[in-house]
Amino acid sequence: MRVYLDTSSLLKTVRREPGSAAMDRFMAALTLAGGTAATSSLTVIEAHRALRALAERGDITLAGQPGDLVEAALAGIDELPVNGQVVRLARWIGPPLLRSLDAIHLASALLDGADLVVTYAHRLAAAAAAANIKAESPA
Repeated sequence: MRVYLDTSSLLKTVRREPGSAAMDRFMAALTLAGGTAATSSLTVIEAHRALRALAERGDITLAGQPGDLVEAALAGIDELPVNGQVVRLARWIGPPLLRSLDAIHLASALLDGADLVVTYAHRLAAAAAAANIKAESPA
């Protein structure tokens, strides 16, 4: 099974929040079953910036640099570049109200041949389902 992880799902593996334990179990089960995971380079940027913002507001205390935490979370996960093919597909994929960054995630998942999109973003989940890719939010 090929799984695409969006930023909301990857962040649950980086910081403890509701859904983190379920996400950890999901990733362990995926590995045990021999599945693979991928995410977009966009996720790396979004996760890093989200951690910086949370730390700046005092909502979290980081035990290291945001980039180090994100890189550790990405261990064993394939990083997909945001290339011209992704951009072209993201322009047209999904409903018109699908946000741009979610369109990039969906385009990346489709072009990578993902069987499942793991996301906690409702619009992305609905757009993935409409594109015939199963969507899941481990809880």
